Amino acid sequence: QAIELYLRGFLRTRGFSTGALKKRLGHDLTRALEMAEEKSLAKHCLIEAGDRERLAKISFVYNGKDFNYRHQGSWDLPYANWVMEFTRKLSRAIEPVALWNLQESEGNTSSC
Repeated sequence: QAIELYLRGFLRTRGFSTGALKKRLGHDLTRALEMAEEKSLAKHCLIEAGDRERLAKISFVYNGKDFNYRHQGSWDLPYANWVMEFTRKLSRAIEPVALWNLQESEGNTSSC
């Protein structure tokens, strides 16, 4: 969920409303990354081809909310270590953007 929330947060800083994101994304991590990249995520975070490939694989399971509501049978979390590292990568890149955007919206550009 952290990956989804960081990407949605970044898109919010780019002017998307929560309603627009809900309508356009659902819980599709791949689409969220594509939209973030269209809105210049690369200026803040290097996303490699391997990141996109791994995200596409976990997005399939995540999009079905199988992590939240486990269905019968079993599944493996692919790339568990990568998920944690990718989340940290997004965190380091997006949190400063979100804080700056918040300060701008409040009319205060001084540091916290």
